[in-house]
Amino acid sequence: MIYYVISNFVLHSLGYFDAYIDSEYARYYFGREALYHLLLIGAAAIFVQYATLRKHTITAFKGRKRITLDLNLVQWMEVEGHYLNLHTISDTYVKREGISVMAKKLSTDFVRIHRKYLVNRSEITAVEKNKRDEYIILKNGKKLKVGPSFKPVQW
Repeated sequence: MIYYVISNFVLHSLGYFDAYIDSEYARYYFGREALYHLLLIGAAAIFVQYATLRKHTITAFKGRKRITLDLNLVQWMEVEGHYLNLHTISDTYVKREGISVMAKKLSTDFVRIHRKYLVNRSEITAVEKNKRDEYIILKNGKKLKVGPSFKPVQW
């Protein structure tokens, strides 16, 4: 109901209708307004779905193939020159982007632990200390060293 009132006001203010609905032409205008409301709701729903889908995916390359990966599948990222290696359970994918740019984009889902590593927060199982060194242990058993300027790790 609130959405109907707001969208009715917006559509009228944008000039989609000549005048506000009077009782004589209610049926005619209701049909036209219902169509406009349906289109407005559909466009808003598509935009929201696209924005959430785009937020949780990343494009990378496997050889020459361009692949869209779900961020939940990426366990950790490693810098190699000007490229990022995206490690999943089964494969490694390549993306040409700096780790600092990627860390800013994915700050809610990933944590930077080293100048070379960016780790998915959901993949971290434990933090292990060995003398002065600190390591992060992932679900698959992989140990990644925490850089001295990134201690302590907040996950």
